[in-house]
Formats: sequence, structure tokens, C-alpha cells
Amino acid sequence: MRENRESRRRWLQFGVGTLLFLTLCLSGLLSGYQVGYRWGQRSRDREEIIEVRIYDVADLVLSGEPDGNGATADYQTLIDLIQSTVEPAMWDTVGGPGRAAPFETNLSIVISQTPIIHDEITDLLAHIRRLQKTASR
Repeated sequence: MRENRESRRRWLQFGVGTLLFLTLCLSGLLSGYQVGYRWGQRSRDREEIIEVRIYDVADLVLSGEPDGNGATADYQTLIDLIQSTVEPAMWDTVGGPGRAAPFETNLSIVISQTPIIHDEITDLLAHIRRLQKTASR
């Protein structure tokens, strides 16, 4: 019976190296969890934060047919195209957080939207400009 107790005590005894190794493993696990949590939080914040950006769209809204005062600018067609093409559910016209409004002073559009959607808008405007270049040749 005494041998049984001795073997149990030996089994429960750990060396300093073993305890240090287990502590390092546990701290590595917890720090990995913390890094993943922070990465996910930043990713979620990027989807929720609303930024305001101004897009110079003079080349896209001016028509080639001048009236008595010069060329006319059609902002609403471009705004409608953006809102119907880029995440249609994310605009104020359907209850979303995003807004788009013309800024006629410098032929721009002011858009408040999430950074991810701003990236898509930038891509869409670049694509429209490439199409215009191709059509004008």
C-alpha cells in the first residue's frame, strides 16, 4: 500500500522544465486567441464605420451638348448607377446607412459609406472611365 502512495506522488510531481513548458504552451494559446480576436474586431469595424469621400466625376457627369450657359451635368444618373450596382441594400434610399449627393461647385459626388463599399465604388468609376476611353476611340 505504501508503494502505491509513493507511485501516485511520483506521478503527480512535475519537474520545473515540464511546468515551464506547460506554462509557455498555455500562454501561446491565449495570446493566439487574443490576436485572432483583435483581428476579427478590426475586420468588423471596417465593415461598420462610415467614411465620407469626395469623388471627382466631372468627366462622367458633363454632357457633350452644351445649353445656353455651357455643358450640363447629370449627377443623378451616375448616383442611381452607383446605388443600384454597388451593394443596393446599403443606401439610404432603401434604409441603409450610405448616402450620395452631388457637390456641384467642383463637379463631384460626396458619398458616405463603409470603406469596403468605397473600394467597390472606386473600382466601378475606374471601369466606367475605361469604357469611355474605349468608346471614344
